[in-house]
Amino acid sequence: MKQAIAILLSVLFSVSLIAQSTKEENKVREVLSRRGEAKILVSASKNEIGNLGNVVSIDAKNGDKWLCYVNEKEFNNFLTLNLPYQACIEDNQSKALTMANAVNQMSSWDRYPSYEVYDTMMRNFAIAYPQLCRLDTIGITVEGRLLLCLKISDSVSETQNEPKFFYSSSMHGDELTGAIMLLQMADYLLSNYNSDSRIANIVNGIELYICPLANPDGTYSGGNSTVSQATRYNANYVDLNRNYPSPKRGNHPDGNNWQSETLAFMDYAAAKEFDININLHGGAEVCNYPFDDYLPSNEKSHADNQWFIEICQRFMDTLWHNAPTNYFVDVASSGYILGYDWYPAPGSRQDYHTYFLHQREITLEVSSTKTPSSSNLPTYWNRLRSALLCFVEECFTGINGVVKDSLTGETLDNVFIYISEYDRDSSQIYSKANGYFFRPLHNGQYSLTFEKQGYVTKTLNFNLQQNNLIFSDVLLVSTNASDEMVNDIETLAIYPNPSSAQINVTTSSSGSFFIANMAGKRLMEGKLQQGDNLIDVRESLENGYYCFVFAESKSGKMITKPLVILNK
Repeated sequence: MKQAIAILLSVLFSVSLIAQSTKEENKVREVLSRRGEAKILVSASKNEIGNLGNVVSIDAKNGDKWLCYVNEKEFNNFLTLNLPYQACIEDNQSKALTMANAVNQMSSWDRYPSYEVYDTMMRNFAIAYPQLCRLDTIGITVEGRLLLCLKISDSVSETQNEPKFFYSSSMHGDELTGAIMLLQMADYLLSNYNSDSRIANIVNGIELYICPLANPDGTYSGGNSTVSQATRYNANYVDLNRNYPSPKRGNHPDGNNWQSETLAFMDYAAAKEFDININLHGGAEVCNYPFDDYLPSNEKSHADNQWFIEICQRFMDTLWHNAPTNYFVDVASSGYILGYDWYPAPGSRQDYHTYFLHQREITLEVSSTKTPSSSNLPTYWNRLRSALLCFVEECFTGINGVVKDSLTGETLDNVFIYISEYDRDSSQIYSKANGYFFRPLHNGQYSLTFEKQGYVTKTLNFNLQQNNLIFSDVLLVSTNASDEMVNDIETLAIYPNPSSAQINVTTSSSGSFFIANMAGKRLMEGKLQQGDNLIDVRESLENGYYCFVFAESKSGKMITKPLVILNK
């Protein structure tokens, strides 16, 4: 009898579980039929998170469960995992999401703009500040809305030899705190340029790009006049932050074609050659640094892992001067975390920019509430403003310069620049179309090597201190010129090198010489006799790297040798 009762109870329990599962599934499918995406709470162990991240879009930890987003295909695949879950029904308690239907209604920054107001505001920035601001169209969304970006610079019509910084937000269309922060940041930078030295320093020294809405189709899923029905996914129900090539899983880790938004941003980032990118999100409060889809080990952490940690620490130090200490601690008490240590996100833009484009990107989650009541938006700005500027100012730390041909002075693009026994996993950089390079780094001593086919490889040593920005142009000698140098190697000898006061130059024939800095400017010149020549450099040369160029009188051949002046 006891055995029969046990079997009956087991059957009843199984039937109850099946009924409960069917009930939850029906809830999810009802939401999918209305919105194209749905949220579920999933119970998954640490070992199961990897498989879960391959199937659904993990959003955040919610208690002891994971909040995940699914479209219909993802939900069907999720069911095959047989993980416990429950439908997460939308909060029917309406928030105060006040909309601005005219630009002047955005003056207090306590509203969300309609799409038309957003479009007008972006255009108005460029119209009102034509010397400082230009409006770019990155591309067009699935539903035909514009992906807009502001370039802010003191020479907005030119590409300067300056670091490039890219702020973007809301590639998840329902995460809108960041969008308002970036709109207000554009206004703040432009309106304070002539009165605030900090702002002037940023605009004068950095090419800054701001894209507040990276997924307007998701934001205005309910129509251009409201954000109350905003969705995470784009109009094709694809998570744009899982739609990029993955360094671990290849081109289409989410199983979807690249979306029009994805292709547009890929092309834009490659063309602009950004150095540092910050991508604003919501739903949590944390700085999330690369990688999102690599194992969190010494072998797979980014070569600049310490630099990522340090800039996150500086952001947090500034933030907590202006915000309560319980802000930015819901994921990690420090306020920052390695992406994969939080949860795996295959196909994230952060990993794509960092790995494939050799840039640096951080995902910045700025509010645990994805779309806060509009009246709370000014509070977020007051907390975040100075810290957001602090991230931009990271462009003032590192090593930069222009790579040129030593004889012609022409700039050299696509020069491979790396630090031996330091760089790994695509952390190296390349010089840009105008020969400019910028390598953000934390303090320390570095040996940068410059390689380009057809040129002699050069390595320069740098000592970065006190978070300064070192500028050093680099002259590369073509292999044609170097062949002649090799044939005449005995023609010219310089010692001591490095030197601090005088150099002895020994030549096998007479000729003329000049000494140029790394920018190609001649600082000393004169005649040399056959044999030993003593040249005093104490008055003319500071500590640094130079080129000594000797022109032989008889043959006219030019021989170039490096010269280092130290410890004067």
